[in-house]
Amino acid sequence: MSTNSITRIAFVFLFIISGISVAAQQFPDRSNAANRRHASPDNCNVTAKVLKVIPARRKVSKENCKTSPCLVKLKIIKVKAYGSAFPEKFSEGQKLTLNFVCPIVDNEDRSSDLKRGKIIDVSIKALPVMHGNDHEFKVYSYSANDNL
Repeated sequence: MSTNSITRIAFVFLFIISGISVAAQQFPDRSNAANRRHASPDNCNVTAKVLKVIPARRKVSKENCKTSPCLVKLKIIKVKAYGSAFPEKFSEGQKLTLNFVCPIVDNEDRSSDLKRGKIIDVSIKALPVMHGNDHEFKVYSYSANDNL
């Protein structure tokens, strides 16, 4: 056996072992970004209290928030994490009206219904506006917080 073939065998062996060790690692649950203590670069994770749910269109019932975006007025209880590129700092007690892009009812788990007074964990995404340096904030992920 030549030195070249021994090197190839050793390389293949190390490659297979490293692949097995990476597959064995447990990765964090990415399905619920709002619960994480770290945030993506353009996100901010907060715990907040629901003050009001406002349907996006006035002529539709509140039931429409199950399938289309709605505005939700929140009061921040705790800021959990800022992403490195998040453009603004929020403070505890600050009130925000945010566009919830995701449906606000999870059909399988009714505990995530948004109602006045409900405490939720929210992942707020900052999106740049076309003109100027302003940003708009949208919510693509939230979950019920039963710890407070």
